[in-house]
Amino acid sequence: MNEKILKEIKKNKYTTIEKIETYRILTELKNVFRTYNEEESLKRFETLLNKSKQFIKVLRTYIHKKIIPEFQRLTNYTKNNFISRTSNQAEQWYNNSTKHQNKKKYKTTQGLLEYLALKMTKNQL
Repeated sequence: MNEKILKEIKKNKYTTIEKIETYRILTELKNVFRTYNEEESLKRFETLLNKSKQFIKVLRTYIHKKIIPEFQRLTNYTKNNFISRTSNQAEQWYNNSTKHQNKKKYKTTQGLLEYLALKMTKNQL
């Protein structure tokens, strides 16, 4: 998220005030996902959405197309303590246990399913 929006901000068509305001909004958006309390994260997100008409277009589009439809999935860790907030542990395991060319395959569901199907067919032979 940051990379796409920051690339847009670096274009010279925005004023310094708009850039600073966008950085502040991005920080508020990150704070929505930094809390472990479901009500608090929802309250922060609603407060942010109430101001969304003031956001630059690329940020507004990103929030409405990416974050709103996935909000429940992105905040599942607030409801269940067994769900980790980040995937750092899984990524660390793959970094330590697999070869470099295989690392990116497991990050997608399709890549993982293809790998498991291959392993299952090899075990049957």
